[in-house]
Amino acid sequence: MPAVWPTAGKHVGGLETGAWELAQGLVQSAGQQVTLIIESPRRSGWQQIRGVQVRTVQNRWRAMREDFSNSVDIAAGWKLKRFRWRLLYQFPLLCATRPWRAPDPPPLAADPRLLEITCDVWAAFGVNQDAARVVATARRQGRPSILFLESNADVSCGPASSQLQTEPQTTRQSEPDDANAYGVTAAERKFCLSQATAVVCQSHWQMHHLQVGWGRQGTLIRNPIRLAEWRSARVADQAAASYVLWIGRYDDFHKRPLLALEIARLCPQIPFRMIINAGAAQIEQQVRHGRPANVSLVDYVPYDRMPEVFSQARVMLSTSAAAHEGFPNVILQAAASGTPIVSLEDFDDFITASGAGECSGGDLAAAARLVQAAWQRGTAPDAARVAAALQEFEQPHVARQVAHLAASLHAPGQNA
Repeated sequence: MPAVWPTAGKHVGGLETGAWELAQGLVQSAGQQVTLIIESPRRSGWQQIRGVQVRTVQNRWRAMREDFSNSVDIAAGWKLKRFRWRLLYQFPLLCATRPWRAPDPPPLAADPRLLEITCDVWAAFGVNQDAARVVATARRQGRPSILFLESNADVSCGPASSQLQTEPQTTRQSEPDDANAYGVTAAERKFCLSQATAVVCQSHWQMHHLQVGWGRQGTLIRNPIRLAEWRSARVADQAAASYVLWIGRYDDFHKRPLLALEIARLCPQIPFRMIINAGAAQIEQQVRHGRPANVSLVDYVPYDRMPEVFSQARVMLSTSAAAHEGFPNVILQAAASGTPIVSLEDFDDFITASGAGECSGGDLAAAARLVQAAWQRGTAPDAARVAAALQEFEQPHVARQVAHLAASLHAPGQNA
């Protein structure tokens, strides 16, 4: 919801922005009728926003349950991970309402709330329980579904690992309850990846591992971005930009903010600004208590203000792990903004091939040297070279590709 309505909340990640950008592109550039279904604590019916029909389905308790579980580890014997005052009312309220709360739909079954909705093609984002329900709903209705991969972990071969596996042949031998780092079981991954009519990959890496590990041929369609929106916010003089920008969430396996702190410590004279979504409580405590003086933390920036944030950054730092990251939207946004990128790892060779930045190969000291060099240089990358690399990510181009794919799946006699 926060990607659609910036006042609706603070959690906006790559999945949310990608889905919303694609929905708008399909309407505005591909002439499609699009309905975006969003789960919400409140029921607000149908609305049309920028040509997209937006419908909320109500789940009054899910957000509170997830917030409570982020502070209390129930599986570990009700271990308190961090104290928040709202726990004092959440715990008795969740206990009191449990007998009357409707259970979540089974993860591999059609969602009753979606069965009443008719469409020509269903789309689901990421490999997760919600996506599995969408795919199951499409199958129940006899309609095609498109699964958009959002993370390299979506095609992982079993239990979460910090290392990429070149040939994930063990996928099908994983135990059904083997969960990856996001809590998605092997059974749920197998259902999504095998039962969706088509799978859209963000990168050649995902294409390869989908084929090798799951025996499926994917379709390569890049993340959509409205380039003009990000280019228009560029500052005339890159040297006037005032900080190194990092964006992510509190975790120790994917975005890895603790590594960003290590790099910042090696650049004590350079200011770093970290915009961090909520995540692991223990990592948040380590970041807040261990950050050096040159690092400032920002809990939230509205999505529509992000172009301005990028335009004021002299360097964009990425510490994301390719084992879990798909193709980061922040990399595209930095490139479109003309902000030089320094990254521990590359993503489908985009950063180095486009000239949008440099990679350190996982070396923190080398990353710090690259940050210092980019900061002192104070110049944007070659705009023409970066623009050429970004063409396949342009929102209208991506929307037309998705519309073409949807039409190819569409049963004869139905309206597109």
